[in-house]
Amino acid sequence: MLSRARLGLGIGARATGLGARPGHLAGAPAGVLAGARCRAGLTGAATSHSPPAPGSAEWPGSPSRGGGQPGARAGPAPTATTPWYVGSVSAGEHLVQAIKDGKTPLPQGFDSVEDFHLLLRLAGTPGSNRPLADDGTIGRLLGMDRLSVQALLARYAGVYGIPPPARTPRPRSLILKDLTWLVQRDPPVFGRLLGRLLGLSASQVEQLLAKHLPEVDPARAEHLCLARLRKLVTVAPALSVDQLALLLSSSRDRVALAVQQHMPEYGNFVVPKVPPGRLAALRRALADPAEPPLSHVEICARVGISKSTMDLHGPELHSEYVIRQYGGLRPEQLRLLVDLLLERQWSIADMGVELGMPANRLRWYIKHYYPKVVLPLRNCQPVWQLAPPEDFGQLTLAEYTRRFLPAESPVHQAPDDETLARLGTTLATSRDCDPASVSNMVPSFDPDAHATAPGGDLRLLAPNFDRGFRQRLRALVGLRPPLADTEMSTQLGVPVAVIVRHIVTPELGQLEHDYHTALALGTEEILALRRLGSEVHPAGGRMRHTVREIARAMDLPPDRTYCLLHRYCPEYFFLALPAEAGSGPGGMYVPEGKLGELVSAVIGRYPAPILHQVAADLGCALPQVVNSLRAHASQTRLPFKAPSYGRHPCARVFELEQIKKEKPDISPSAICLLANINSKQLIECRPFL
Repeated sequence: MLSRARLGLGIGARATGLGARPGHLAGAPAGVLAGARCRAGLTGAATSHSPPAPGSAEWPGSPSRGGGQPGARAGPAPTATTPWYVGSVSAGEHLVQAIKDGKTPLPQGFDSVEDFHLLLRLAGTPGSNRPLADDGTIGRLLGMDRLSVQALLARYAGVYGIPPPARTPRPRSLILKDLTWLVQRDPPVFGRLLGRLLGLSASQVEQLLAKHLPEVDPARAEHLCLARLRKLVTVAPALSVDQLALLLSSSRDRVALAVQQHMPEYGNFVVPKVPPGRLAALRRALADPAEPPLSHVEICARVGISKSTMDLHGPELHSEYVIRQYGGLRPEQLRLLVDLLLERQWSIADMGVELGMPANRLRWYIKHYYPKVVLPLRNCQPVWQLAPPEDFGQLTLAEYTRRFLPAESPVHQAPDDETLARLGTTLATSRDCDPASVSNMVPSFDPDAHATAPGGDLRLLAPNFDRGFRQRLRALVGLRPPLADTEMSTQLGVPVAVIVRHIVTPELGQLEHDYHTALALGTEEILALRRLGSEVHPAGGRMRHTVREIARAMDLPPDRTYCLLHRYCPEYFFLALPAEAGSGPGGMYVPEGKLGELVSAVIGRYPAPILHQVAADLGCALPQVVNSLRAHASQTRLPFKAPSYGRHPCARVFELEQIKKEKPDISPSAICLLANINSKQLIECRPFL
């Protein structure tokens, strides 16, 4: 059988030195690169060790490691070179069993060992940087926010991730047991992810559900963790729907619907969206002892809010204002108000008609005489809660995060002064973050209400509260070749919808528009681009055509041409390298001396760093980095997911041409074996060979 080494393409025999000898990778320098958030160097020292035996001094939970303490972490810090198996069982399964046996504590933030086991299963193959689902989906299934999920994956995925089962025959009883737990947990797992966790096709999953669990209806399943939501709604002061959605990795619409359907007694709390500074100014204005009292118009002008906003939040802040402004209710009015409230069916507007006063003024009187009554947001809604639910105030936000978010979560890390200075009280928008220029409808966070204790500052979990968020987003949007929205979402730790919503300025909007058009090209144009981009200058040392010359020949903008070359003709960026550069056939890989730094910077890290920055730090071309990572994944039998700009069949054409050049009579099946591709991928590459 032909081998990669015989063709000069085997990782162990390449001139690049991609794993040229046993132990080569284990001894490589371990650099650190933290993607969009941290621009660290690529130097350091790597460590290599086997997962400790349960009960040993190194095993998590032993006295020497502080086991059993609140917030204890399970497992040693992962490294890119830690073995992932102990015998035939993965290190993740060993860790789960140790927790079940009581040899190590359940990590903070998990309700059960089964939930922690699910996290490790969702993390996927160790070191692959390819969880089975995105951060938002994992957070939704675990009842956590995205950044906490990223912190967990950064700690456990590199070593303790549990590979998905292969689609091979397994005991039916085990499959059914696993299936039943997955679809009956809170929240259930459905769709493609369920099949991936079980190692079954979609049709097989449907057949099992129809035969053994016919009562399960995926269409009616909840899409967020109701148990965590029931805890969150008891937090006092009450959290807004946006904050609940953040902590559960869900959408505000789903959260609002779940509260309405399952816990309506918590649905009437009105959480201000007004910036905290304005609320404080409103409280001061309402308590102003001036005589006569300031009018509504004067207060609204001083604070910078509308009259409806004042009537909505003012009664909670200082209801005495209505007595000073209009006097108290007459005894007969007060008796009528009590009777109407006790019926629990009258709206504020209807009660105002009965009492002969505007509905907005009646809100003030209700809060003054009966401060515990829960007033709905709109005056047309009935007033049926004469007091908050009994368990409201059971938790503070800090207590909730200590119980239900992992120790690795950013909310538990003490931010430095620079970080605190960047945090605003309102979400970053297309406008300035100064409260005076932000709409009252923009979600806000009041540090004085929740962040008085460690673990209560939700702004640390919402990157778009950072005043530098738009600058970081702009940096990602402007990368060339461009990143996809999902890739930017992972780097910034926010939903894709947030990325789209923040790209509102003409400049960023144009950059985002360019992403959708920059990489689109027809087959004939691709072939023409490859012809121009694969010519080396006769004198050597450079390509025959510059990017601008190719752009003129193709009648394209230079910026777009640069992106197209990365996608359809990546060899343009390394073909002119001299042989002594040590970069393999045609210069397609990073030099041998830099391979260790590349592996340490990327493999086993989550989220995976931006390869543009890795290439710049290494002084290599971006296609070289992608090719080397693909080859390393092939050697280590890890799944590899190329960045969005490197997923076209043309990304593999140069490698396939080298195989054909070495062995002209090689069969298609042998090509697939050597290039680690399937027959479908080979067929897709043929038009460009």
